Amino acid sequence: AIKWYWGEPDPANYLFTMKEIPSSRPRFIEAAIRSQDIKALMAGRHLSKGEESFYAAIDPFLFKEADQAFLEERYEKATEFYLQLRAHRPKDPLVAYRLGKCYVGDFAFAATEKERIQAERYYLEALRIDPTYAQAARDLAELYEEWERSEGAIKYYKYYLHLVPNAKDRTKVANKIRRLEQKLRRYGVK
Repeated sequence: AIKWYWGEPDPANYLFTMKEIPSSRPRFIEAAIRSQDIKALMAGRHLSKGEESFYAAIDPFLFKEADQAFLEERYEKATEFYLQLRAHRPKDPLVAYRLGKCYVGDFAFAATEKERIQAERYYLEALRIDPTYAQAARDLAELYEEWERSEGAIKYYKYYLHLVPNAKDRTKVANKIRRLEQKLRRYGVK
């Protein structure tokens, strides 16, 4: 069984297994996060026993921390948490989408080539997991537009409008599509 120390003055008196401690207890989660064993696990090693229990206990904390960092636009920190979540939740479209967003933030034009490639990868992954994920389609289109990939931008803007026919920004997106199509016809820009 996996054992945890509580961080009390004499940790030897507080050795417990995950079965003995309800995962809803905040001190348990706090102690689990600070544990060197857990840090090693999060760095890539796998649990042989109790893996599902561990992730069930730690998921709410990771999501909370990731979302908090994401909303505060601390994208580097949010990326760390989302990568940890992705390791055991590879089929979660929100995690994939948020990873993409973390790499470019709100301004794709300021992103490096490497960051754009990572963002593209995760936006596409979110759409593979959930083809109806409209925000991933829209953000991918915006990324392609900033990246001067007009054909890709048009494709994903149209897909976004297909997914959300009554989108509030429908007129704006339709205008972007027209402008990009004109650009392609006029300059042959890809």
